[in-house]
Amino acid sequence: APSREPQWLLTTALCHPPSRSLIPVSPLSTANKSLLGGGGGVDGCIHEAAGPLLKLECSTLRGCETGEAKITCGYLLPAKCVIHAVGPVARGKPEPSDEEELKNCYKNSLILAVENKLRSVAFPCIATGIYGYPSEDAADVALGTIRMFLEENTDKFDRIVICPFMKKDEDLYLQRFPQYFPLDTDDDSDVYVSELL
Repeated sequence: APSREPQWLLTTALCHPPSRSLIPVSPLSTANKSLLGGGGGVDGCIHEAAGPLLKLECSTLRGCETGEAKITCGYLLPAKCVIHAVGPVARGKPEPSDEEELKNCYKNSLILAVENKLRSVAFPCIATGIYGYPSEDAADVALGTIRMFLEENTDKFDRIVICPFMKKDEDLYLQRFPQYFPLDTDDDSDVYVSELL
């Protein structure tokens, strides 16, 4: 049986792109299939902050298919590793296959974290930017997948952070957290907000 309840492992921290704030946990890069950091958003920020050696290592990985995840060193980041996952291109109307691929992004990233003994991981809102996955649907997929994984792997993590770039997405996750990670408190929202940044 898990030694801790999953709800005590999940927090959120709002990341503001202009400040390029980074937290000392292994971040997840929402990459394109080449993994070469050519995109903007989270992927571009991570590549810029990690330095040119990250792109060099990514060039040796032979890309990454949608729903899969790969791991590299963190280089100049305050984290040991970066996990790269490629989300589905939904363009506002996700198909069942898109949902499965998005679930696999989270699940495969968590598997890599466990295999590499990473105790803390930060997830962005995968595929909700230019890939067009609706934020509400993506939040349900993310939280449901993380919850299911933690049911069997609670002792493998110290912290999992959901790190939205926009306030509206942070508000959405704070609304959804109690559905997937209920707490026995009168005011759940304060418990879920992290003071990491």
